[in-house]
Amino acid sequence: MRRLQARGVRATAGGPRGTLALRTLCALLVVAQGRGAAVSDGTPPVSIWPLPESLSVNSACSANETLSLHGAQLSVQIRSGDQQAAGDYVRKAWRLAQQDWSVNSAAMAMTGASGPAVQVVVRDASCATPACYTTATNESYSLSISKQGGVQIEAQTLIGVSHAFSSLASLASADADVSCLPIQVVDRPRFPHRGLLLDTARNWFSVEDIKKKVIDPMHLTKMNVLKWHVYDSQSQPLEVRWWPALWQPYSRQQVYTVDQAKEVIDYAFHRGIRILPEFDMPGHTDIFAKADPSMVACSGFLPWDGLGWDVGTWCNQPPAGQIRPENVSVMTRLLEEWMEVFPNSVVSTGADEWNANCWAERIVPKNSSEYPQFWADSLEKLKAFQVEVAATVAGAQRQWAVYDESFVDWKLNGTDALPKGTILFVWEYEDQMPAMTAAGYDVVAMPYKHWYLDCGLGTKDKDNWCAPLKDWKNMYQYDPLANFTGRDPSRVLGGEAAMWSEMVRPVILDYILWPRAAAMAERLWSPADATKSAEAARPRLERLVAQLELRGLRPSPLDFPNFKYFLLPQWCDTAPPQPDSEGVDYCAPAKLYADVDLSVFDNLVGPI
Repeated sequence: MRRLQARGVRATAGGPRGTLALRTLCALLVVAQGRGAAVSDGTPPVSIWPLPESLSVNSACSANETLSLHGAQLSVQIRSGDQQAAGDYVRKAWRLAQQDWSVNSAAMAMTGASGPAVQVVVRDASCATPACYTTATNESYSLSISKQGGVQIEAQTLIGVSHAFSSLASLASADADVSCLPIQVVDRPRFPHRGLLLDTARNWFSVEDIKKKVIDPMHLTKMNVLKWHVYDSQSQPLEVRWWPALWQPYSRQQVYTVDQAKEVIDYAFHRGIRILPEFDMPGHTDIFAKADPSMVACSGFLPWDGLGWDVGTWCNQPPAGQIRPENVSVMTRLLEEWMEVFPNSVVSTGADEWNANCWAERIVPKNSSEYPQFWADSLEKLKAFQVEVAATVAGAQRQWAVYDESFVDWKLNGTDALPKGTILFVWEYEDQMPAMTAAGYDVVAMPYKHWYLDCGLGTKDKDNWCAPLKDWKNMYQYDPLANFTGRDPSRVLGGEAAMWSEMVRPVILDYILWPRAAAMAERLWSPADATKSAEAARPRLERLVAQLELRGLRPSPLDFPNFKYFLLPQWCDTAPPQPDSEGVDYCAPAKLYADVDLSVFDNLVGPI
């Protein structure tokens, strides 16, 4: 399990590729399918991360062939759809994009400046709200840049325009100049789900941090799904209006109001990203005992791992506690309220690390004669719980998503507790993805062995459960279709990196995320035959790191250093001892940094 602390197929793009105004100049260009031109030392003079399907640049790369974006003049043509809403989207996305290439340029802020034309054509703008942005959305675009013609963008949808702005930002220097002209890009993603999970429960991150350290770099690397793991047993920071007692943040400063959640959703949408909310249940719900202790089974039971992993546990990580099966109506009512806040077409309820012992409030040893019947009876309770949750999600006309235990461990496939068409987030059983898709389920790969960003975030003396660290090469080299040779991969939606936040504090969030998540992003966007070599990608990734630094972020070096402390959820800062069955206190490492200012970067990161 992800928290065991005790130890190329293409997305259907559809539509024409678009007309590129500079097509007649192709004879003058070096044309690379998914590759940028490179200088003699292997460093590309211009590049786009992730690699586009087709990138053509001037091989001479003359300094005379440079276009300044200072004072760029935007014009928008909407061929179909809501003219006003679509025009507003493009203009807001453009304003956000300008901050990506004006990092060293005070002139970009000057009024009255007249610069090159930026002409945007959108063929179908019928989707201009987050609610209709799905895996079926066409994300293709074309981008042409020349000294004479300025910037020309054509996209099937508004999301394609956002991706074109991202590519323009990649091509621009810190002084808002684009060189090696003329440039032509024709592009579309390999997979429609290129995600990042952010856990805001173990440790909390401000709205500003989520925008600048998570969403902005996601936009630059064309990741398009932020899965927001809102709450967990340690804290519940999202406002609840139906029953305010269910709002249980670490403090009244560490919260997300409904308005703030909507602000994040809107900001992300204008950066080409949809927010997929995750409300884990029935496990990971001890926090609701603070509202009403009777709602939660085995709340705070110690030792938290019961009689040990081989015999029977209460939970996979303290504090123990999960919502009782008879209180499923509380969770479905909460779901109904929050689905009105989050318009995304997919809602995840996790359903991972459910614990039968916790519901029974007694441990039945796995090797006992009683265990088979106990397990069967417990599964029936779980099925009934999941049927209610599935019906609630379906009633809101959303697609349901859960983790792969429901298919493999709980064996709910083919029942109303796991309806066909559900999305399975596959973090543990990647080898069974073909069986899942053959059974009628969509899958998103997020294998902990490759794409868990928290793995290995220990110190030189202490590692966490899924060590070693998944470095950028490990993340780059994994392909979600690795087990699909000779099999139909059409239900593989893509993949997701997971930022479980136990070992993360806000000051190092961007450091842990980037550029490792970007390595996965290219694997999911770019043509499969263009992403076979991690070493070939290194010079471009180093260029991306430099771009992120210019934008005020602190990405990690490619050779990841150690941390000075074994960080834990903020909950451990004040929690009583949490001994396991061997007497080891889960929260003990927090004592080592009790007097350390965790908002200072150098207090946390060790020497490289």
